[in-house]
Amino acid sequence: MLFLISSTEKMHHTKKKVLIAPLDWGLGHATRVIPIIHKLLAQGFDVLIAADRAPLILLQNEFPKLPFIRIQASPIRYSQSKYFVLPLLLALPKIAYNALSEHIRLRKIIKLHQIDIVISDNRFGLWHKEAYCVFITHQIHIRPPKKLNFTRGMIRRLNFFFLRRYNEVWIPDLPTDDNLSGSLSHALPLPAHAHYIGLLSRFENYSVATPNTNYGILVILSGPEPQRSILEQKIIEQIQQSNYKSLLVGGQPDRAISYQQANIHYEAHLPSRQLADLIVGTPIVISRSGYSSVMDYVTLGQSAILIPTPGQTEQEYLAARLSAKKYFVVSVQEEFDLQKTIRIFEENKTNIRMTNPRDLLMLRIKKLSSLRD
Repeated sequence: MLFLISSTEKMHHTKKKVLIAPLDWGLGHATRVIPIIHKLLAQGFDVLIAADRAPLILLQNEFPKLPFIRIQASPIRYSQSKYFVLPLLLALPKIAYNALSEHIRLRKIIKLHQIDIVISDNRFGLWHKEAYCVFITHQIHIRPPKKLNFTRGMIRRLNFFFLRRYNEVWIPDLPTDDNLSGSLSHALPLPAHAHYIGLLSRFENYSVATPNTNYGILVILSGPEPQRSILEQKIIEQIQQSNYKSLLVGGQPDRAISYQQANIHYEAHLPSRQLADLIVGTPIVISRSGYSSVMDYVTLGQSAILIPTPGQTEQEYLAARLSAKKYFVVSVQEEFDLQKTIRIFEENKTNIRMTNPRDLLMLRIKKLSSLRD
C-alpha cells in the first residue's frame, strides 16, 4: 500500500520530478542515496522519496522538508546460523511477487505524482515505460555461496533480465583498478547501459573540524535480524569485560533507545554529522562490512574492524578483498575476540587514501536534466 507521509513545501510541476526509492534490507541503501538526493536538489529537481520502516525514518530525519511515500517493505529475516541460504531461497517467490507488485503500483505513483524519473536502489520492480528509470547496484555479478556456485550463471541471467528493464544502471564505485567492489561490479560482462558514478557517502561534504574523542571504541551495528542482535550481544559481553569506554550505535532509527551501563553508552541511532565526528575521533571502529559502510570509511579516510554478516557472501567477499588490500582488519563473528582483534588492528592500522571523481555522478544527473519533457 502507498501512503503520502508528509509534504511541507509545495512542488513546482515545471521542474522534473524524481522518485527515489532505496531497498529496506538494512540502512545501507538508504544512506548511500543521501548524496544523490542532495545533488538532485542542487540541480533543481523536485524529489519524492519512497521508503518504509527504518530507512523511511532515517531519510525523514535527513530531509525533513521533502515529501515521502511509504511503499510497504518486503521484510527479510536471516537464519540464526550462518547457513541462511535455504530460508532465503524459500523466500524468493515472495520477493519476486513483491517486485511484481511494486512494478504494478509504480504506474499509479507515476500518474498520481507526475513522476518523470525513477531512481531505484536495488528495488527490482521500480521500472516503467512511462518514466525514465535508473537502477543503482554494486552487485552486477551476485556471488552465490560456494556450495551453490553452479547457480552463478542462472543468477546472472536473472539479474541482467531485470537490469535491462531500466534505462540506466548506476554503479557506485570507481571505474579504475583501484576500486572497492572488485569482481562484483568489474567482472565482465557489464550491461551496455551501466555507468560508474564514483563512491557514494553521506559524509562526502562533511568537514570534521572537531572529532569526538570521548570513546575508545565505536561500534556501528546494522543489517537484518537476528544477526544484528547476535553480534550486538557478543560485542557487549566482551566490552563489559574490558576497560574501554565505548559507544554502541544500534542502527535502529525507528527506535528511541538510549542508556548508559558501566563502560558502555548505547544509542539506537545518531545523526550523520555526529556519527562522522565519532568515526574520525574514535581510535577503534567496529562494524559490518556492508558496502555503504565501507564507502563511508573510505570517504572519511578511516580504517575499521569489519565483521561480515555470517553467510552473506557479498560482505564476506568485500571483507576478504579489502583486508588483502590492507584497508581494513577483518574478524569472523563466530570467532570474534575483542582484545585479540584490537591488537591486530593497532599493528596494521593504516590511513586510507582514494581519489573519488565526484563529477561521474554529476555527469549522470546532468543527463537526467537534459531529458525531454
